[in-house]
Amino acid sequence: ACWQGQTSGIDMFSIYHQSKIVINDYVGVAEGLNVNMRTKEVLQVGSFLLTRSATNILHLENEKVLAIFEDTPECIRKIGYYLINDKEREDIAANGRKYAIQNFSYSIIIKNLMAKIEQEYTKFNCYKTTGTN
Repeated sequence: ACWQGQTSGIDMFSIYHQSKIVINDYVGVAEGLNVNMRTKEVLQVGSFLLTRSATNILHLENEKVLAIFEDTPECIRKIGYYLINDKEREDIAANGRKYAIQNFSYSIIIKNLMAKIEQEYTKFNCYKTTGTN
């Protein structure tokens, strides 16, 4: 069985968690970057993520946190491969969950976001740090 359609909240996380493979294919509309929350959500619930290649996540495939595809034929091949290689798929999903827990907490995300905002403001002399919070 598969899920297609709109969902959100707890139902969405439940669907992700029950899925053997969650496919993420949106990078074409994000200028080649992986920036949506799906990546973090799928990894955090411990599911296997098969996502379109993006420059900012290539290292995650090497770390065996998720799997990447370049085009539709490769996506189909990888779906077939990971459906019959349960242990490898489950190990990658477990690695993804560990990675997400260590790297995607709100405190880490906010810290990184604030550093980026400060960096951008500083470029335009709109904001100067004082060293205090």
